[in-house]
Amino acid sequence: MKIYDDYLQIIKDAVESDTSNQFSKGLGSPIYGRTNEQFKAILNRIEDKEIASEMKMFSEGLGRPVNYNQQLGLHPSFAHLKNTDNVEEHYIVSVFIDIKGSTNLFKKFDKETNFLITNAIIKSRNTYCSNIWRICS
Repeated sequence: MKIYDDYLQIIKDAVESDTSNQFSKGLGSPIYGRTNEQFKAILNRIEDKEIASEMKMFSEGLGRPVNYNQQLGLHPSFAHLKNTDNVEEHYIVSVFIDIKGSTNLFKKFDKETNFLITNAIIKSRNTYCSNIWRICS
């Protein structure tokens, strides 16, 4: 099973459309560059509510449904508390995921490419961690 292939393809497309290694006309923008439409198309694939097919099969194989329509920063178990004065006490685990070498990506790629790469990695990690959390709980 190749559960990360869809995410890797997004990263590959972002890198292939990167403008940082393209020739510039004087001090202006690159002669050839990623169009706004290309950027939005790649970004939409990252933000798409539909999960990568292999990751979905992985989840279904575990027999544990996962809610893939989550927003970053919003824990699904506490969504009902948002915009209220209600309080609940629970144990909670926070996870920080460091993307090794991400700072050096700015030496290689333009800021839009970095944005696409890091968001694809974050989405893949969130999906994977959701599956693992379901196994352990």
